[in-house]
Amino acid sequence: MTVNPKGIQAFEIDNMCDYDMTTNNLNVVKLSDDSKRRFLQIETTPCYKSNYEFFNDYVQNIENNPVALRQIYEGLIKFDYKAVVPSLNFQDVRYKPSTSVEDSVRQQNRDKVIWFFEDWVRQHLNSNTKDDLKYKNETLFKMYIELCEASKKMEYNKISFGMRITVLMKKQLNTNGYECVKQDKSNSTTTLYLGEFKKYFVNLNGYEFGEEEEVEEDE
Repeated sequence: MTVNPKGIQAFEIDNMCDYDMTTNNLNVVKLSDDSKRRFLQIETTPCYKSNYEFFNDYVQNIENNPVALRQIYEGLIKFDYKAVVPSLNFQDVRYKPSTSVEDSVRQQNRDKVIWFFEDWVRQHLNSNTKDDLKYKNETLFKMYIELCEASKKMEYNKISFGMRITVLMKKQLNTNGYECVKQDKSNSTTTLYLGEFKKYFVNLNGYEFGEEEEVEEDE
């Protein structure tokens, strides 16, 4: 970050800031499917709620205990963080833990167009169709409208719908080895690849199609 004091030359320093937020709002940050590295959301336990004996003991034997504080400090100093994050890049998605509450929030914030494509895949799971299906853009938008009417929520008009698909192609759907969507140069038709979409959603959701229904029945 740039530091610009009055009267002397501006200079740059490393930004070492980190932020912790505590809140009762489950959706406090807008996690999305492509925001893998910046946020870690953890749901705490209400186990010790209103347990005054526990917290009084905590204050007396930890917060006000220099021996305990020294032990915590020395434990953190000796902690082998290189074993946890070998790349030493603490925003490296390969070493970032994932939590169930984080996955839930991501689903809440998932783009409506992504839900539309997942619904399209489900409709074709057991159908005997070819892998690449080409639609006129007007037809594809009408299909999207039908889904929006069923869910009572619409986020995009006809123009912004096509623009949003283009953005999602660049950020999600046609990245990391996936080629789910192809738009023709005249912007009149869009081709959806069923096999690629299946692989994309299995990776996105972490389970095969049909497995989530089995889990719900077991519960």
